[in-house]
Amino acid sequence: MPNRSSRSLWILSLILLSLFAFPPRLCAHEEIAPLSIQKLGFFKFRRSIFKQRGFGFNKHAPSPPPQLYVPPQVASLQSNDRIAIAGDSVTYLGFQPGGWVSLWQQYVQTYYPWMNLQFLDYGVPSDHSADLLARFPAILQSNPTVVIIYIGLNDGGYGTSYLPQQSANIQAMIDQCRATSSVRMVVLVSPFCYGEQYDGQNPYDSVLNAMLASQASLAAQNNCPFINLRSLWNSAEYVYNHSDASYGILCDPPGVHPNALGAQIISGAMIKSFGE
Repeated sequence: MPNRSSRSLWILSLILLSLFAFPPRLCAHEEIAPLSIQKLGFFKFRRSIFKQRGFGFNKHAPSPPPQLYVPPQVASLQSNDRIAIAGDSVTYLGFQPGGWVSLWQQYVQTYYPWMNLQFLDYGVPSDHSADLLARFPAILQSNPTVVIIYIGLNDGGYGTSYLPQQSANIQAMIDQCRATSSVRMVVLVSPFCYGEQYDGQNPYDSVLNAMLASQASLAAQNNCPFINLRSLWNSAEYVYNHSDASYGILCDPPGVHPNALGAQIISGAMIKSFGE
């Protein structure tokens, strides 16, 4: 049984989930019982929690503020999955201590060690989608069973005119995955931010919103699970960033890489999206 300190860690790392108090569902695995709120050590928050003192939406945000978006479960993991996460510096830093991948990995290893999941780091700082495509064959040589493609933020500097090329790059990666016998699932994840002010005030907001729509469409065309971190982040800015700061609430300067709170939010979203 996990000790109290480990339970406390996951309560912190799952702030997003505990606020909404929904019971996560486990990966598809016949021998594992559904995961309950009590097992995670969550308090029994009610859905009316945002009406309680200390959890209200930012009164200074543009009216009306959106509700906090929580990504739904879109996929399931299986025992012995090898999960290759291919991306840029957000992925690379996610594998560092306290990063969003490390929190997700530690959670799974703590509560489901028998699943023997492996998380493979293929994040390279400053990568564009074309860079990731160029090194993609090397990623597939590791024989992953699940490939998560989390790329596009650095493409934002090219503007919306580059989105067709970005889609072509990602489509080529999907095609390579489908030609690899070990891969059973490809998951697309949307880039989330450049700056953490309210939507429309940050550099590249319009590009990232268009990128969200483009990648969601590409995922639907290929029947790939899609994790919408962009909408999660837009709503989290209203909930946490009461001062409408450019960075420092959810991200480290200059507002691209998640800080400790941001990592907790993303790890909770990934856990929810994969149904742990």
